[in-house]
Formats: sequence, C-alpha cells, structure tokens
Amino acid sequence: MSKSLSCAQVNALLCFYVEDKLTVNLKDMVTRHLAVCKKCKDKYDEMLEIYKGNNIDKDIEVLPIKKEINYKDNLLFL
Repeated sequence: MSKSLSCAQVNALLCFYVEDKLTVNLKDMVTRHLAVCKKCKDKYDEMLEIYKGNNIDKDIEVLPIKKEINYKDNLLFL
C-alpha cells in the first residue's frame, strides 16, 4: 500500500509540482491527492493560473532597471 500525503504536505509541495520539479514518486503522490481533495485542487488551479501568467494585469507599466545605483540615496540613517 502506498503512502498518501496530507493537505499540509501537498501545500508545501504545490509550487514544485506546478513547476514540474518533483521526483516521479512525489509527483504521483501529489496527483493522487489532488484527484480526491477539492480544497487542494482549487489551490493548485489558482497557483497554476498565476504561474502561467493568466492573472497578470496587461496594463502594468514595466519600468527599466537603473544601471547606476546611488548608494548614498539608499542608506538608512539611524
């Protein structure tokens, strides 16, 4: 009989599952859990949507990265 994962364990592994970075055994265990647990499946679907970029606001302006950093302006004075 194979071991099953708890919801807490699956939640800890979901980001790795979404990015396909789990071992075959762990991937199979998470897949089996998602097949029977609606709460975890919903969380997985939400993470997958975010990972694929479906929730990204297309109107966000992406600013260029400054090539020079003025460290004096970024110091915190106590």
